[in-house]
Amino acid sequence: MNKTEVLEFIISCEDNHLLKRLSVACTDRRKAIGSQMKYKLYPGTRVNVDRHGAGTVIKVNRTRALIRMDDNNIEYHTPFTMISPITSEG
Repeated sequence: MNKTEVLEFIISCEDNHLLKRLSVACTDRRKAIGSQMKYKLYPGTRVNVDRHGAGTVIKVNRTRALIRMDDNNIEYHTPFTMISPITSEG
C-alpha cells in the first residue's frame, strides 16, 4: 500500500474500533521515533523544529530537548517528535 491508498482507506473506513486501533498504533510509532531521536541529539546540534524553523540544541532531557530558536533567540522545551536534525551538505 502506498500513502494515498492508506489515506483513502482511513477516510472510507466506518469501523470505529479499527480507527481507534490505527490511532493507537500511530501514537505508539511516533513515540518510538521520538525516543530514537533522543540518542541523535547533543548540545550544539542544529535542528529543524516542525512549523517553527531552525534552532540549536542547548540541553537534552528525558522527553524533550531545550532548543534555542534562530529567529528570536528564545529557548523552548520541544518534544523529540517535533525535532529533526539538520544534516550538513558537503
